[in-house]
Formats: sequence, structure tokens, C-alpha cells
Amino acid sequence: MQRQRFIDLEWVVYLRRAVRDVRQDRDNAYHIEAFYRYRLNDNISGTPGFWVILNPENDSRNDTQYVGVIRTTFDF
Repeated sequence: MQRQRFIDLEWVVYLRRAVRDVRQDRDNAYHIEAFYRYRLNDNISGTPGFWVILNPENDSRNDTQYVGVIRTTFDF
């Protein structure tokens, strides 16, 4: 029996701007998200992702924040 390699890639990129109605902020915060889904087989997929947050808390004096994540999904 020949084994078949199953590869399924799905790329997604988001750009969002934080908006507040309560008060006037100095700047705008921006969230950039990127991730892709890598299907290992019919039941397991891995999703590495990365977030960048510019001007956290709507203040450009705050440092840019970087977040990385790896998610594993089991479908049974």
C-alpha cells in the first residue's frame, strides 16, 4: 500500500485598528495577525501564528509587542 502525503496550507493575514468611543486617545493601536493551517493528516492540523501590536493601549510611547503561537487541532 502506497502512503499518500496530505498537505493543505491556508494563509490568513488581518490588520485591525482599535477604536474607542469612551475617550479620546493619543494614537491608534494596530493589530496585525498572520497564521496558516498545515494539515498533517485527516484528523490533525497545526496552526502556527504571529501577532504584532503597534501602539499598544493606543499610545505610541509603548513598545511594539510580538506574540507567537502554535495551535494543534484534533478532529475526531
